[in-house]
Formats: sequence, structure tokens, C-alpha cells
Amino acid sequence: MSQLIWAETPTNPMLSLVPIRLLASIAQRRNIPLVIDNTFSSTYLTQPLLQGATVVVGSSTKYVGGHSDVLGGYLVTATPSLLTKFRFLQNAHGAVPSPFDSWLLIRSLKTLALRIRQHSLNGLAIARWLQETGIPSGLVRKVNYPGLNRGSSETRSQRRERELAWSHLTPHAKKYFSQQGFSIDSEGGFPCGGMVSFHINSSIDDQDRLQDPSSTQTSEKFLEGLELFALAESLGSFLPSSSRL
Repeated sequence: MSQLIWAETPTNPMLSLVPIRLLASIAQRRNIPLVIDNTFSSTYLTQPLLQGATVVVGSSTKYVGGHSDVLGGYLVTATPSLLTKFRFLQNAHGAVPSPFDSWLLIRSLKTLALRIRQHSLNGLAIARWLQETGIPSGLVRKVNYPGLNRGSSETRSQRRERELAWSHLTPHAKKYFSQQGFSIDSEGGFPCGGMVSFHINSSIDDQDRLQDPSSTQTSEKFLEGLELFALAESLGSFLPSSSRL
């Protein structure tokens, strides 16, 4: 039976990280491939092949496409024998993008770095506001963002994840964010992606929530209170103001 290690980092939706270099060393010792789903990080922020992964997969519909006008995926490897197999299977199964879809992705790649940089700056700003304002006000009980520096309230595991997030950044991303004044120990954290998730605070305690998983009154109240909701077909996409509902 063929074996491999498959991991997604950051995970959807909790944004948990896995140590790519550690998994790569385990995979190498056992002579099995390591496959990393890099969709949530994007190829600008993280390049798992540089950290020992055998294969990188992702959805080009999302950050790579960035405009909600193309569907696709990508698979990258530096192993010639695997590349030959992948090309044969792609051709045999017919999973070949159309010329127009290919053109759309080439167009999008030209602005990938610019878009991801701003996505990341925005993501950090939102995560910091949720941490510094949402939690003290009692509206939010937990914020998930790998680069967030929670200061004195940061746990040991949260610091380890923040350090891991910095180590996963590509040299280009580190250089750019360093030029913007960010570092691994920056006050408030550093940009490392546009995805943020958080837990809305609730008067229902954990025991009651386990007994009644359908209790969503607080979340429903939050959603009903939104005055502006942007249409978002895919994460990382750009939509002009005219597309808002």
C-alpha cells in the first residue's frame, strides 16, 4: 500500500499550523512523500518545497486567481519522477485548464504579491482589533491568527505557533514585512495572511453548548447586526464596491 503524509497549513477554519520541516524529516526517514495543501497561505507567503515538502497542492480559484472569475487547482513538485506521473495522469484524465482559464491565472499571478501583502496587512489589523477591543468588551472570546502577538496574555503554545508562522514565511515575504517595520516579536504581531477566524462570545457555557449544539442565538444576532456585507465567492478575491450587497 502506498503511503504519504498529507497536511494543510494553515488549517481551515482554525488557522492552526503544522511544522513543515519536522514533517519533512519524518517523511524522509520513512521514504514517503510529504504533501502540503498551501491554499490558505498562498505561494507568496509560504513555499513548502523550500522546507522539504515533496508535493504542494492548492486551489488556484482562491488567492492565486484572486478575482472570482476562474476555477482551478495546482500541483507542484521538484521530483522529476513524480512530475512525469502527474503529467501523464493529468492528460489521461483530461484535467487540463482551457487557454482562457490559463490566461486568467497568468494575469492574476502578476498581482499576486501586491494583493497578498495588502491582504496580510488587513488581516493583521482585523485580528488586532478583535484581540484588543473585541475580547475586552466581551464580544469575542478567542481570535485565530498565527502572527498575532497577544502580549502578556499569550500562552506558550500561542508563542510557538507565532514563531512557526514567521519561520514559514518566504524570504521575499520576510524581507517586505521587515521593511514595513514588522518582526517576529513586533507589538501586536506581524502579517501572515488575510484569513482571520474568531469565536463570538456567548452567555451559553461550554457544557450547555455541548448539550445543545444548535444554540446559535449570539451568532445570529451578530450576523443580523451587520450593515454592510460584501459578496465573497472565494477567499482572497477582489471585488469592487459595486459588487457589494
